[in-house]
Amino acid sequence: MGGPNSPVTLLAIGGDCEETLNSLVVIRDDKSNRWVTLIHPREYRLSNGSKMSKRQVTEAMYAPGDGRVTRASLLGENLSKVRNDHTGFTLPLYAVFACDLHGELPSNKTLQDNALTAFVAEALK
Repeated sequence: MGGPNSPVTLLAIGGDCEETLNSLVVIRDDKSNRWVTLIHPREYRLSNGSKMSKRQVTEAMYAPGDGRVTRASLLGENLSKVRNDHTGFTLPLYAVFACDLHGELPSNKTLQDNALTAFVAEALK
């Protein structure tokens, strides 16, 4: 579960410098009379006529991560209330991030060193 009295220490090791898809945008295309799901940001107009720039849509859709998993997801940030009220689970006691894509994280020497340090520290407790 993690936490000060837990027999297991949670380690969060990931990336946080790549834009990572965090949400979709669903818009109504009045010309084709259908709903459209955006998985790539683009400019569009709201029903009131105001414009959403590509930059605004990008900010709404992406979050820091490793290109596949967001930092918030890795840390379970959206579960904090459930975690504290029902399970006692807490955020990882040890978290480290690097600037790599998801598939390259296991071979990142800095992350390997940090993981080894955490494992050794736990073994010495």
